Parts: sequence; structure tokens; C-alpha cells
Amino acid sequence: MEPSDALQTFRRSFYECLHRRGDALFELADAILSTYPAAPSPVHLSLQPAHRRGWGSFYAALARGRIDAEVLRDLLVRHPLAGSAATPVYAVDTSTWPEPSAHYACEDAGYGAVRVRAFSKMHPKVHNHEGRGSRGPLPIVVGTLILVEVERLPRGERRREPRVLWLWWHGPEGETPDLDLIWRSYVRRFDLEHTFRFLKQSMGWTTPRVRHPEQADRWTWLVLAAFTQLRLARTCVADLRLPWERRYEPARLTPIRVHRMVSALLAHVGTPAEPPKPCGRSPGRPKGRLSGRAERYPALKKSA
Repeated sequence: MEPSDALQTFRRSFYECLHRRGDALFELADAILSTYPAAPSPVHLSLQPAHRRGWGSFYAALARGRIDAEVLRDLLVRHPLAGSAATPVYAVDTSTWPEPSAHYACEDAGYGAVRVRAFSKMHPKVHNHEGRGSRGPLPIVVGTLILVEVERLPRGERRREPRVLWLWWHGPEGETPDLDLIWRSYVRRFDLEHTFRFLKQSMGWTTPRVRHPEQADRWTWLVLAAFTQLRLARTCVADLRLPWERRYEPARLTPIRVHRMVSALLAHVGTPAEPPKPCGRSPGRPKGRLSGRAERYPALKKSA
């Protein structure tokens, strides 16, 4: 398990994005990265070997830490997923069936014969409650309906019969959609859904119950940085396969397989964070002083 240069470079660049309480934030990200299975609560991350500080530094880092979000965003986008598409595509239900304005057909290794048809100059039907939630009439957006039909599903999904797929496309006036790009972009939607599920279930993205949006933003940046390191470490770890699991090539290990073994790799890579300095025993809250009630915020409700 030799660390890659890309992983070490990313860790050093990530550490430079952390300013106030940067050491605690970096070790918190390492604790998220090396905890398998997911911790039942955020404070349990302070028990990981990668987190060398006390449990109080966990909350202090989220409350008073500072992350250079612009620099970190640029760092993360320099490590995209292989073959990721940047074109957003949205699916809608429809019952119209006019003559198509464009047609595309191809052969795909996973889906067999693919047929894509487009129906331009379409718009959603306006119902009786066209002003619901907006206190005014909703705008009519004209776009293109796209019908995707495939011969079969890829391996692992072939037990199900393929169904037709309707998509909605809206772009600048006069621009024609690229039908080949659109249907392949929508296939990436399943990767995004599984990624969100992995971040929530295995990396604790939605586990903390913080009081301020800034704390939630810092936690999200740490989770994203930890997930990026998982992808960079995929070719550097051995596969710890359970007896009933499928074998994968080293370059195609799933994130959960890498998550099992990445803690051993982190011990070999090391950390740029400074070790904690002993500060003695905290005096605690002065006698007779109360902490007071936590600040409350009104709940947002939609009007009828």
C-alpha cells in the first residue's frame, strides 16, 4: 500500500486551505475518512487515532474554525470523477406524443440499441393552482421533451425490463440539444444518488445537529475533502473482500471497500497537522455562573 503522489499533494494543499483551528479541522477530516463503519454520533470521531485532540476541540473547530472555501473549491474541482458530465438533466412525467423534431440512434456496450427522440417547443401544462407558492402566476418555460429507449439494461440490472425514459431539456433560444450527450449525462444521475447515500450513511454527512449554517458548511467541506481522498487512495489500498462479495479490479474498488482499508494507508502517509500542545486542566465554568438557554430560531413554514 504505497501512497500516491496525488494523494499526498492533495493532503498538503487541503491543509493549506484551513486557517483558524486548521490542525483540529484537518484531524477531524482524517477521523471522518478513517472511521468504518460510520460513527453513531460526531463526538465519537474524537476517539479515532487520527484525532489526537480532545473531544472539545471537535466542537470548537466547527464553531470557530475557518476554511478558505474558494481555494478549497478550486482544489476539489481539479480532482473530478472520471467521465463525469457537467450538463444538468431533469426528468419529468408527460403524456404528449407528437411527431419528433429530432432523432438519434446508436449502439452501446451496456444498453444495446439506444433510440433517442426529441419533441421541441413544449411547456408544462398550467393547472388551476398556477400561482401556488409564488403569490403570482408561474412563468411558462418552453423546452424540449426527450424520449430514451434502450434494448437492455447493464449487467447487474438485466433482471428488470427496460422502461422508456422521459427527460426535459431547456437551453438558450435557437440551440439544439445534443441527444447523445443528454442521455449519457442522465445515466450519471445514478452515480450521484449513490454518492449522496454513501456520504450520508458511511461518512456521516447528515449526522451532526449543529446550531448555525456556518458550522454545517464547514462540516460539508470536510466530508467532501475526505471523500476526495478516498477516490485518490483507491489504487493504493488492498481489497478487504468479505467472502460473499464480488471481486473487483484494484482500479474499480467501490468507495466502501476503500473506506475499510484507508486508515492503514493514512498511518503510512502521515499528517501535516501539528501535534496538540498540553494546556493543563481547564478551570471550567466559574461557580454560580449559568450557561443560559441556547439561542432559538423560528421555524420556516409555507403559507396555505
